[in-house]
Amino acid sequence: MVDAEGISDIYESRQVTDGESRYVDCRINMVKDINACVEACKEAGVKKVFVRDAHSAGCNILWANLSSLADYYIIGDCRNNRFPGLEECDAVILLGYHAMAGTPNAILEHTMSSKEVQNIGSTEEKPAK
Repeated sequence: MVDAEGISDIYESRQVTDGESRYVDCRINMVKDINACVEACKEAGVKKVFVRDAHSAGCNILWANLSSLADYYIIGDCRNNRFPGLEECDAVILLGYHAMAGTPNAILEHTMSSKEVQNIGSTEEKPAK
């Protein structure tokens, strides 16, 4: 599972928002982090590696630059099935995931939709950003 806000060298919203001036940073860095993770998994003996772009609509990665070592790449909106094929997996890596909304000193922290959901699961009331 790959999200964008926790990917290497990502620190501002312009980098993770399609159409913004620095969005290409996200796309390039996601590929680098994915490739490093896939290669490490394969070197460690993992038999099958699934990669799911879970940021926004799931169409962020520069697919042509991805390692051919992964067995499956899952792209696009999977609707209610957040990770197709999960039942075949022994473990899940949350690559590039970020802190929940309201986490002090976190970079690009949010919970689900940063525009619509704040403090999910929290009993403490905090104003939306």
